[in-house]
Amino acid sequence: MKNNNIDKNNEKRPISSDNKNIALNRALDVEKSTLFDLELKNSLLDFASDSIWVIDFKGNFLYVNKSAYKTLGFTKKELMNMNIHELDAPEYSESIDQYLKELMETGEAKYETCHYHKDGSQIPVEIQSKIIELNGQKLVLSIIRDINIYKNFQNNSEKAIKNQTEEFRKLNNKLRKKEKMALNLNNLKEKLLKSMFLEEKLKLITDNVVEMFDADIARIWLLKNADLCDEGCIYAKITKEPHKCKNRSSCFHLVASSGRYADLNGYHRRIPMGSYKIGRIAASDDFNFVINRAVHDPRINYDEWVRNLGLDYFYGFVLGSEDGKPIGVLGLFRKEVLDSDSEFLLEDLANTTSQVIINWNIGQTLLTSENKYRTLTEASTDSIFLFDKNLHYVYLNSQALKMVGLKPDEIIGKGLEVAFPSELVKYMKTNVKNVFKSGEPFSEEHKYVLSSGERWLNTSLIPIKEDDITNFVLGISRDITEYKLFQVESKEREEELRLLTEKMTDVIFQIDSDCIITYVSPSLKQLSGYNPREIIKKRIENFIHPEDVDQVLDILRKLPDNKKSVNIEYRIKRSDGINLWVESSCNAIYDVDGTFKSIVLVTRNINKRKNTEEQIKIKNQTLQGINKIFEESLISEDEHEVSKSSLNVCKEITNSKFGWILELNSKGGLNTLSGSDHGWGEYFITEKKNGVLPNGTKEHGLFGKVIRDGRSFFTNDPHHHESSVRTSPSHPRITSFLGVPLEQGGKVIGAICLANKEDGYNLKDQEIMEKLSVAISESLMRKRAESSLITALKDKDLLIKEIHHRVKNNLMVISSLLNLQSRYIKDKEALGLFRESQSRAKSMALIHERLYKSEDFKTINFGDYITNLADILYNTYMTDKNRVKLDLQMENMDDLKVDINNAIPLGLIVNELLSNAMKHAFPKDMSGMIIVDFSKEDDQFELVVSDNGIGFPQELDYKNTESLGLQVVNTLTNQIGGKITMEVDNGTTFTIKFKEDFD
Repeated sequence: MKNNNIDKNNEKRPISSDNKNIALNRALDVEKSTLFDLELKNSLLDFASDSIWVIDFKGNFLYVNKSAYKTLGFTKKELMNMNIHELDAPEYSESIDQYLKELMETGEAKYETCHYHKDGSQIPVEIQSKIIELNGQKLVLSIIRDINIYKNFQNNSEKAIKNQTEEFRKLNNKLRKKEKMALNLNNLKEKLLKSMFLEEKLKLITDNVVEMFDADIARIWLLKNADLCDEGCIYAKITKEPHKCKNRSSCFHLVASSGRYADLNGYHRRIPMGSYKIGRIAASDDFNFVINRAVHDPRINYDEWVRNLGLDYFYGFVLGSEDGKPIGVLGLFRKEVLDSDSEFLLEDLANTTSQVIINWNIGQTLLTSENKYRTLTEASTDSIFLFDKNLHYVYLNSQALKMVGLKPDEIIGKGLEVAFPSELVKYMKTNVKNVFKSGEPFSEEHKYVLSSGERWLNTSLIPIKEDDITNFVLGISRDITEYKLFQVESKEREEELRLLTEKMTDVIFQIDSDCIITYVSPSLKQLSGYNPREIIKKRIENFIHPEDVDQVLDILRKLPDNKKSVNIEYRIKRSDGINLWVESSCNAIYDVDGTFKSIVLVTRNINKRKNTEEQIKIKNQTLQGINKIFEESLISEDEHEVSKSSLNVCKEITNSKFGWILELNSKGGLNTLSGSDHGWGEYFITEKKNGVLPNGTKEHGLFGKVIRDGRSFFTNDPHHHESSVRTSPSHPRITSFLGVPLEQGGKVIGAICLANKEDGYNLKDQEIMEKLSVAISESLMRKRAESSLITALKDKDLLIKEIHHRVKNNLMVISSLLNLQSRYIKDKEALGLFRESQSRAKSMALIHERLYKSEDFKTINFGDYITNLADILYNTYMTDKNRVKLDLQMENMDDLKVDINNAIPLGLIVNELLSNAMKHAFPKDMSGMIIVDFSKEDDQFELVVSDNGIGFPQELDYKNTESLGLQVVNTLTNQIGGKITMEVDNGTTFTIKFKEDFD
């Protein structure tokens, strides 16, 4: 098309040549710009997937894009030379006319039609047109879209909908038939949701199977522990295949039965796994088990009753657990086959049955678990609590309630505000909210102010999720107050320990399993002279005395297994070379798993203690030696036995093979008191043996050196000693020698010489022997003095016996003189006095007689004395012995010993009392009895002299009388410290009691 609308003013204006050129250039620029714009627009339109064209009102094409001619199969030139009406299909003429009318009226229109393809085929299209004006000319711009695919889809959809409608109609008819069955199944499922026992639910299922699926018999077996293996199970005795019971730990129990047979105690109440149809169903890999002609199937037993009842069809389903293992079997018999829909519903019911059993088992497990966990949480020493999304408590165990000091109804359903101060609530809520938000656990240690005071709590917040959504937060708080206090205390103790280890005198070593030092405390410098850094990473045996290394290492290597503290005493080598005694307390250290980590040795200096112990040991050995020497000296008969026993003690203490005790004699030579050699053993001063230091040996050699110098010495190489002299071939070889002088009153009187100690002598041996030499010297001197004393005592005993003998003789001479003199006395009174004096003299003479005949000059047996004295007096005074009897009642005569100082006055008392009784108690022809009793009880003596004669007058004061005899008795009783009493009833009884003081 050409634009004829030209501006008339431009035609009338004159134009100069320059202006013409300018206008021409401008026109050319505009034309170029226009051409560029058109070219750009054409390129953009060619990229469009829809067809685009511009036509005039006559239907001629003025512009077509690339998609337009390509879609129709033409070239651009061919299409541009065509009219739009050549493309329209005739059958759409009416709709095209309507379209054109609408386009002319409204300026735009949209319709569907078909265009011819170059190959003659029709292409369904959707056309959207609009009238536009271009350079003053009205044209039609159209966008054409190929809707062939849409049309095909629409057609196919209509066919599919038609087919589906028919199928739906058929299915709907079919579903109507099963509607009642499905409704019943849903009702059954709703009933199974109610609370009832498992057996009741399973019985409900078998009842509905019979009703819904027209089953003759419906049963359910569950796999349980075997209970009728020994009796009551028909399979227990069957041993042949295919009904052999292989596993007697579990079998299928009949738990529900409906229809023809509802009894649970029939033959099939127990079925082994793998046996019969039920056991085979459970043992197979198939979920369902269908037999359409049961009467001819070998897997169905008792075919006779099956045939009689016409039960041709059997259906069995495995009831499985969540992990696919069999837990039971659902089985039923029918007279007719089930269609696929009914079989599907039956299979669904079997699945429902499995789920019922699973849920029941889960419920029982959860119930048990809930009780266990509730018991666990209630028994826990930790505080356990649960928050809901509103940050309200929904559960607190007893420990948590105790922690907050509230009752359940005071806090359940309420927030943190009821239990904690406001300044803590915000902080705690933030923590709980973060766990709800993040779904991640949270843990912390924090100090809380509770009703019980300030407490440190270790709190863990754990999200409880369902479908990855946090519905609750579980909190667990542990009271760690004591632990925190312990940490503070431990830190303080650690600081104290650090200061202590730096200042303590004990040394702490830590060594590994290879005995390598890994730590040592600073006090090592004071103990050993080493700096700690000098011995770290070195082996501990490098610092132990070689003689003690094996012992120490053996103990340390066994310590990890023994798991007991061990104390070791050993020597270490100081840096200055000095050996030092130490004691280590050794302990194995283990981690929390009981794995050995290291050994700790707490070591202290015991050198002073060891020296003290050594001194004590020396003193003990010395004291034992001295005691033994003194004990032996007490039982030895003479000085030679003393010297022998003393030498044995010295040899035993010093472990010496040979020894000699030598004494200086008056001529300056040496006498051998006791000695030994390799062949002759022990010998004494009285023995004369050649070559073994006989009496009179000169002071020479090692023996003489001790005497000459008056000092102790020892040598472990006597062969090269300056004082050594040659000995005879018969003399034992001396390999070591120790000599100690014997002194008395500061003068050397001899020597003790020892020889041949296996490991040689030392200062300790010398120190012990110097102390023993004093005891030996004292023992020898004491034994000699004792011998002299014994000789003197023997002489004294002879003298005393002689004195007592002479006193007795003198008293008997006096008695005889009195007896001779009495012959010339005519006065009876005077004659009585003479006789009394004679009797007193005899009583004293009798005591001295018993003393000089006795070995004991201190006491006499007074029972024997009374017996003899009474006999003498009785024969003296009693001429008619039948008229007056004498009864001596003394018992335990050996215990009636009286000191000599009391014996004489006591004898005179007995003499006076017996004489008086015999002379005056029985006048004329009166008869009677005199009794004498002398006894001792504990330390008190008692003398009783009684008679049944005429007795003393009642008014007589026996303590104040002119009778010489009673005066003598009273005086002598006072002399021995005794007490006297007199009784005059039925005769006279005198009782004297006294104690002896032997001090």
